[in-house]
Amino acid sequence: MNGLGDYGQLMTGGREARADDRDRIRRAELVLALRARGVSDRSLLAAMEFVSRLAFVDPRHDEAAYADVPLPIACGQTQAPPSMIARLLNALDLTPDHKLLDVGTGSGYAAAVAARLVRSVTTIDRFRGLVEAARQRFEAIGADTIICVQADGLDGYPAGAPYDRILVTGSLPTVPGRLVQQLKLGGVMVAAIGPAEGQMLVRLTRADGGERIEELGKVRFVPMVAGLAAAL
Repeated sequence: MNGLGDYGQLMTGGREARADDRDRIRRAELVLALRARGVSDRSLLAAMEFVSRLAFVDPRHDEAAYADVPLPIACGQTQAPPSMIARLLNALDLTPDHKLLDVGTGSGYAAAVAARLVRSVTTIDRFRGLVEAARQRFEAIGADTIICVQADGLDGYPAGAPYDRILVTGSLPTVPGRLVQQLKLGGVMVAAIGPAEGQMLVRLTRADGGERIEELGKVRFVPMVAGLAAAL
């Protein structure tokens, strides 16, 4: 269970959301849809079926919680569609002994799914409001293997390094050297690299003398911004 407790009772925006039959059906349907898209990792599919998305969306968007579309969240940000979350986590090839740095907390959904698969997750975001909201969600569902910190994503979180895996959910113009240095040798980072009109999702493996980079396909992510958000 990786210390995540029982998600049978969830808190969503201060209200109780029971994992009722309809929610279980919607999660099962999500898994079927992901399988149809080619996601075959059983552990990942089980994690995504286990974590109710209702805990991670604004109550106004409950009906669209399992739709494969981006959804608005606080601080003017968006939450990636479930298929993109699955694609990113699948590319990381997560195992129970891994320590993961998640750059770009957002709603916290990706971190919650990843925490079902790894030893520990440190998730960071430049927006204080997102970090505080995600921390409350993690506490409500008993996700005690997740550390949630406000930090500049371009700097990573050196206090917790080195990491086995790093996930970056915003785009970067070039390979982020400061993040690469926080990977263990043999560690893997998945990130979108390149200009807005030509981003490429890459899987970077840190090796002696450099990095090995594998291109995973074109994507379009919101560019990362340096520094901490001053007001939100």
